[in-house]
Formats: sequence, C-alpha cells, structure tokens
Amino acid sequence: MSRIGNSIIKIPEGVTLDFNNGLFTAKGKLGELLLNIDSNINIDISEQEIKLTRKGDSNEIKSMHGLTRALIFNMVTGVSEGSQKTRTSWCRIQSIKSGTIIGYFRWFFT
Repeated sequence: MSRIGNSIIKIPEGVTLDFNNGLFTAKGKLGELLLNIDSNINIDISEQEIKLTRKGDSNEIKSMHGLTRALIFNMVTGVSEGSQKTRTSWCRIQSIKSGTIIGYFRWFFT
C-alpha cells in the first residue's frame, strides 16, 4: 500500500481543501466531505496537489498511508465530479443455419 500512498493527488478547479487538528475537509460544487486522519499520517496541501507522508515504517502505518490516500482521492473526485455507475452487458452471436457461435460482444452502459 505504500506505493499508493506515495502517489500525488492533483486538485481540480473549484475544490478547496483544509486540514486542521486531524480533520481533512474537501469542499466542491457537489458538496462537502470530512475525514478524520490518523496521527501517523502527514498531509501537505499545495495549490495544485496533495502529498501524504507517514511517520513510521510499520506494516500498520504503511497500510494506513495507502488507505488514507485512496480515501482522500475519492473525496476529491466525489466533490468535484460525483460518481458514476457503469454496467456491462455481454452478447453471444450465433449463426442461424448451423448454430455455431460466431463471437462475443461487450457493451458498456453508463
């Protein structure tokens, strides 16, 4: 999870972020989200990006580092773009005369 935690998060236009006393806040055009951050995780917010660092190298802290980064990324995406649900459908095409399978097709619905 430490590779995920080391990835930088880009801040989109119209999103304001705040980190005070272990409480991370993301505000955007679609609402506001709050998250309590573990004391072993540091968050550096610049004008265009967010970078997370950890205070130790134990497995628990490494896992928390990656989890926190993923949660913050989802918060930023949620307040700026929202969420979309996608469905997938498969279709099998058969020959009318012989009944043999010609191929499979896949469609994506949003």
